[in-house]
Amino acid sequence: VTPYTAPEQLDGELTSTTDVYRVGLLAHRLLTDQEPFANAGDIEQTIRTGELAAPSEIADLPERTDEIIATATAQDPNERYSSVWELRDQLGNLL
Repeated sequence: VTPYTAPEQLDGELTSTTDVYRVGLLAHRLLTDQEPFANAGDIEQTIRTGELAAPSEIADLPERTDEIIATATAQDPNERYSSVWELRDQLGNLL
């Protein structure tokens, strides 16, 4: 288990949006300069509960960034962007 493990991977599953989750966490890392779940005591449990700090709480970013990252890293794979390209477009439009 790494900070970039999607919740469904903890159960041995992959979905069409697993990469969206992982790229969302990578974007979080790049935008905030902080490892996702950096302060988690139990990383697996933290991934399962989705307790990711909002990017605008860590770095000087527009609040819309929080919504984009939250959608990309939604616990339910069906609630994420449908592709990493859609995530890229959302971030590109914002930044």
